[in-house]
Amino acid sequence: MSTMYFLKPISIECIDQNEISQDEPYLLFNGTRIWSGDMSQGQSIRLDYLDAIPFGQGGAATLSLYEDDGDHWYDRNDYIGSTRLSGAQEPGGAFSRDFTGGDAHYRVYMDVQRASTPV
Repeated sequence: MSTMYFLKPISIECIDQNEISQDEPYLLFNGTRIWSGDMSQGQSIRLDYLDAIPFGQGGAATLSLYEDDGDHWYDRNDYIGSTRLSGAQEPGGAFSRDFTGGDAHYRVYMDVQRASTPV
């Protein structure tokens, strides 16, 4: 049997936005954009409609949050933060990670799940 681990996003909460107007946050999972949206301070958005995302057999993965500024030469996207995920987090159920960078504070709720497959 081989064990695969999956990230299951649940929701994202904007505790303190980065911009004066609405933020345009986006999540990267191992460098691939998995979600983007518009958020204001105090707002929560459900992400549980997203499919579980595989990240390998016992390996680790990185979830990163950015705020989109259009990525122009004069104004790059703002890096809010990253967190490392691993299969060791699987038995604990849902959990949250705070992302704080620049003037922003976001909280992402997620779960690490596993599935065993025949080798």
